[in-house]
Formats: sequence, C-alpha cells, structure tokens
Amino acid sequence: MYIIHPSRLVKLTLALVKPFISAKFWKKVVSIEDINHVYRSIDRDQITFPNYVIRYNAKYSRPKPIFGTSLVSVLETERNPDGIPQVIQDCIEYLQDYMTVEGLFRQSGESAKIDRIAKAYNFGEKVDFGDVDVHTVAGVLKKFFRDLADPLFPFEYYEVIIQFNSM
Repeated sequence: MYIIHPSRLVKLTLALVKPFISAKFWKKVVSIEDINHVYRSIDRDQITFPNYVIRYNAKYSRPKPIFGTSLVSVLETERNPDGIPQVIQDCIEYLQDYMTVEGLFRQSGESAKIDRIAKAYNFGEKVDFGDVDVHTVAGVLKKFFRDLADPLFPFEYYEVIIQFNSM
C-alpha cells in the first residue's frame, strides 16, 4: 500500500495504531513523497492516478515538461515501451477517424483548449479528447512538434532531405 504525501496527522495516526496492527501489514506500507516513485516498482500501465492527484503532486514535485523539450527528454520522462510519446499516440489515435476532414492541419483549433491540453500533458495527466473538436487535437499535435527543443529532422540533414524530396 502506498501512502502518497503523508501529512503530519497521517504519520502521527499511523504511529499511534502501529502497536495494534500486524507487523506483516507494516511491511506492505510505503510512504512516498512523489507519485513518480511508484513507477519504480509498478509499470505505468498497471496504475492510473486521478488527475486531481497528479495536480496535487505537481505542487510538491514539478514533473519534467513534455512540450518545449527535446524528444529524447520526453522519451526518458515517459519511459514508453513503444518509443513514441504519449501525446503523439493519443492524437494519432483520435485523428485516424478524421483523416478525410478538409483542412485538418491547415485550420486552427481553439488556442485556449490547445494550451489547456498541453498543460495537462506537462503535468502527466490523462487527457480525454471527448470535448474538443478535431482541429484542436490536430493543433495539439502541431504544437508538440513546433515546440520541440531540437527539430525532428536535424539541420545537418536538411540538404539530404531536400534532395530526397526532389527525386
């Protein structure tokens, strides 16, 4: 059992009841100060925290941002076994059903919603695209690629890519 961000009251209460509870129980209790420490012993796919818990945790330990950093940093932060950032997976999964929409990546989505979704990803929250339109989701994907610290295609390969494109 994990106790996340135990307050003084919780710690005091546990200390008071400790003599009355089995020693086996106390071997199973772990107090942690950051929910990311849970992922050291449990796979991310096996446990889901509610978004309010993630936001509360962010007050005490700021997670590494997803937007505005390098792709390598995002992959190290998420430790996704597929090697694809979660924001890309979520956006592509949603957009697959809308590939015939005219101007999918040309038209802008709602910038306030795009920023809200990017902030949610930066806090490590689970994002639901249920209340957003397709152009907003496409805007989130564009923002992710636009905000990468290093370009997806490095500058030293620019000429090679241009030559490949003209073939």
